[in-house]
Amino acid sequence: MTNSTVGRAISAEKRLRAKVRGDLGAWSALALKGQGLRPARHHQMVIAELEGLAAGRWDRLMLLLPPGSAKSTYTFQDNWTGTDVLVPQASVIEWAGAWGGWQAVTFPLADYIMPAGDGSLALQSIAGDVVMHPGGTGHVRVASDQEPVGFASLLGRGSPEGAVAAPAGSDYRNLDGGAMATMWVKHSGAGVSGWTAIA
Repeated sequence: MTNSTVGRAISAEKRLRAKVRGDLGAWSALALKGQGLRPARHHQMVIAELEGLAAGRWDRLMLLLPPGSAKSTYTFQDNWTGTDVLVPQASVIEWAGAWGGWQAVTFPLADYIMPAGDGSLALQSIAGDVVMHPGGTGHVRVASDQEPVGFASLLGRGSPEGAVAAPAGSDYRNLDGGAMATMWVKHSGAGVSGWTAIA
């Protein structure tokens, strides 16, 4: 390959990138081409609505589509964070037209969970609290390769003694409060006994 051939290929790539940044239809066709696909008719309708939003023909758009409708296919895009993001399938996506383009207003968790590149991970919020909310009877558990059982940080109402199972080293917060009944530490065992109130 000669230098002029390489130069033409780079120029063609730059032109293509410029085109797809301003044309969701072109981007969609290019993104699917590598998989041997092209946008289906219902995809083209979604694309047209999104481009209308970006052009300012309306200021809001809600897409209510069932799983498998390719919502995530068309949401890998540039946004004002300066980072490409991928919205998970079956997500609720709010779009806004801005600066001659289209932007996803809501972002996936990748904006809040940040790998540092050294194997560590930072959990952050843009503003406000970071809330950990295990479902059902789940607990917030901390473990490591050296200590795979780890410990749990739990909350509930009333005393955990005789009622809450957790490994030794775990803590429990009684949301009912009370003197020497609010903070508990698990000093032994993995069952429901072995809790001591410390505050």
